[in-house]
Amino acid sequence: MTQQITFLLQQSLQYIQNGNLGLAEDYAKKAFEIDRKNFNTLNILGSIKGLQGDITESIDLLLAATEIKKNDFGVQFNLAKAYIHLGRYAESLPHHRKAISLNGSNPDAYVNYAKSLNEVGQPLEAIAAYEKALKLNPNDYEVWTYKGLLLNELQDYENAIQTFNEALRINPSYSSAIFSMGVAYYDLRRYQEAISLYDKSLEIDSNNASIWFNKGLAHHDLGQYLDALNAYKSALNHQPDYPDAEFSEALTRLTLGDLELGLQKFEARWTKSNAAPHRHAQFPQLTNLDKTQGKTILVWEEEGFGDAIQFSRYISKLSEHGARIIFEVRPELLNLFQGLEGISFINRGDEVGDIDFQAPLQSLPLIFNASLSNIPSADGYLSTPDALVQKWATRLLLKNDKLNIGIATSINSKYANLPGHKRAMPLKEANPLLKYANLFVIQKDLPDEDRDFIENSNGITYLGDELNDFLDSAAIVKNMDLIICVDTSLAHLAGAIGKQVFILLSQTSDWRWFLDANTSPWYSSATLFRQTSLDDWSGVIERVNESLSRMK
Repeated sequence: MTQQITFLLQQSLQYIQNGNLGLAEDYAKKAFEIDRKNFNTLNILGSIKGLQGDITESIDLLLAATEIKKNDFGVQFNLAKAYIHLGRYAESLPHHRKAISLNGSNPDAYVNYAKSLNEVGQPLEAIAAYEKALKLNPNDYEVWTYKGLLLNELQDYENAIQTFNEALRINPSYSSAIFSMGVAYYDLRRYQEAISLYDKSLEIDSNNASIWFNKGLAHHDLGQYLDALNAYKSALNHQPDYPDAEFSEALTRLTLGDLELGLQKFEARWTKSNAAPHRHAQFPQLTNLDKTQGKTILVWEEEGFGDAIQFSRYISKLSEHGARIIFEVRPELLNLFQGLEGISFINRGDEVGDIDFQAPLQSLPLIFNASLSNIPSADGYLSTPDALVQKWATRLLLKNDKLNIGIATSINSKYANLPGHKRAMPLKEANPLLKYANLFVIQKDLPDEDRDFIENSNGITYLGDELNDFLDSAAIVKNMDLIICVDTSLAHLAGAIGKQVFILLSQTSDWRWFLDANTSPWYSSATLFRQTSLDDWSGVIERVNESLSRMK
């Protein structure tokens, strides 16, 4: 009997080596029918099932094998791989550890272990596992690249670049390492170096849509917008269904003022990676104004508070087309928007009721065929109750010795740590403004360094702890002589209530501020101050101070 099983399993292994998994399975099954508790049979049949993609049955067979012989490296190694294949990383970990304890000289065991560790949120332990694999096989350029990718994720870009260089020392033509090093340089905002690496990677892998896409991002951030569009076009030629490239193309086109095509492609925000949830997709989406008369339309705000304020100007226009409008907003914005006439409001998450159409707020400009020449309500469209304005006037007791200026220089912490994100300005950069102004910080979310600066400065008052919602912020804005802020919700709030606002912009700013001009078609009360070189806020503040000197 044992000899027969041995023969059948030898035949099975031979067919595995020849790539004929069907016959390999037939012979292993014959052995299994003879003895269902034979360790070698369970191991080989489990391995065949894994190769065939039947991972669940593979795991069952391999687990049965461990009941007979727990201390077998091959079974533990294959079990760990099977759990990885199913995305059950936590369950793979004990099998990784067991395999390594049985054979600590197998680099693949450490590589697989690292992948699972990273997936369960232990990136530093994963790096340590990669390093053990590299100690065993220092010439494995793929593992050097895996380690570099993980360092990229940890935003340790300098060490990532060194790691990719190790991979390329072994294999100078390894496109993945070249491309990934380009991503590291991009995240360091060294865009030209990133582009050079992307070009080198494209010489090897010219059909890779992802490389073309990332090349487009770098060109955009350098202000090379036509080159960016060409790169996105190449990405979409190689991969037509690529919403990330389409969305980024939208941002570039919008930056150039091409609202017609840019807004169409902006709808790719719902299908790109890391897309926000389309909360009301169960209802028909409004796409034009042909059938709005007498209909009930749910308009819902999306992610950013500033976006909601900016595009709320279109809601009143929508009601003019004979529709009943329900506006779903977050509590922080509800009181601010109550002044919009003819609109009903619900909080996000409330019961919607019967509606005919739904419309994401940022899709309204597309529905209205927005262009630079027809943006509505640039002089202001939101109001603030006089009583609340007076309440804050009493609280603030403003002096007349200098200009009283509301200020916001940081952004939501949700976005502040994104690679390459430089909308925020350290508050200390605003120190020269104190020559002409008393400063009032109108925002809740502050970095520690800004709080420290306020505590050690005269002439700066922090109001964030007293703000209940955006209506409070609007009432404070009304009391100010001027608002100065980076590209954050306060900029939109000031513009929407018609208050003079100086908006401080990074060298490559968000699309809605377009290019070069110091005025905005969105807000007639806004003046734009742009960086002339990367990260140079001092030059921006110097120009702002020149303007202040003429105001007081």
